[in-house]
Amino acid sequence: MDHLRPLLLWTSAALTGALLAPGERLRSLLPDTALGDNDRPPAGLFDNVEREFIHRLAAAQRYDVDLSRSDPDAADPLAEGCVTLTCLDQAFEDPARLHALLQRVRSRLRYGGYFYGVCAESSALWSSAQKEYEARQLQRAPSGPPIPPARPTVLHPVTADMRFTLRAAEYWRGSANAAYGQLYTLSLTAPESDSRRETYLVNFAELCQVATSCGFRFVDAINLRDFWEEFHKPLQHCDWMAAVSGVEVGVGPQAVFRPSPRALEMAAYFSTFVLVAADADDFE
Repeated sequence: MDHLRPLLLWTSAALTGALLAPGERLRSLLPDTALGDNDRPPAGLFDNVEREFIHRLAAAQRYDVDLSRSDPDAADPLAEGCVTLTCLDQAFEDPARLHALLQRVRSRLRYGGYFYGVCAESSALWSSAQKEYEARQLQRAPSGPPIPPARPTVLHPVTADMRFTLRAAEYWRGSANAAYGQLYTLSLTAPESDSRRETYLVNFAELCQVATSCGFRFVDAINLRDFWEEFHKPLQHCDWMAAVSGVEVGVGPQAVFRPSPRALEMAAYFSTFVLVAADADDFE
């Protein structure tokens, strides 16, 4: 986690700076409030990173950060942004949970506000699973029967520090393109107690369709490694990001933040996402 944590903090700060103007209102969406089921245990792995980011952002006093852990009432002002590192993929357990999350988030945002964050990059994971399966087929005898896909499918460490395990839900439909219920476990070799996370893959094609019905327009999803490569140079001398992301920037070439090679290797399996709050007229 030590490798990935600084990059997640930097990415969260970069997205916030790009989408929100100074002084605008931001809410965090941790699982116990956003999904409405407080009895469900938290996802764990990225919870601490999300909490650290939000508290760093509040301390920087650049945005109006709402640290409450309850739903806003009618008297509360709507926010310009909602950020999450944990909620979106949890919602892909089934259609009802995804609709519930998006409707809940939409009720917290003003028109034109953004719902954004980081989730697992499902296309990269399925590509790795397919390569793993093809490699197993090459190992069988030429006259032997095809080797069925493993259940669960273990992606032998995709990096030296990270392993994904894809597991089929009971109602698995026999396709990597099934929109919901694609359960996975992410494990890091670090000994910290938060080094495991079990949740669901985000299907961006499905998200685009469901977002429209819940008052959102899908804006973009960028692979986390590509996001770094595209945006780190313009932001490397941004002073406020040093305080928010906890990394040194803008003090000469030796102090400019750069993720470790292992972090960038791990980043290929994650993606940013951005939705914008819209109304019916935007879809005509």
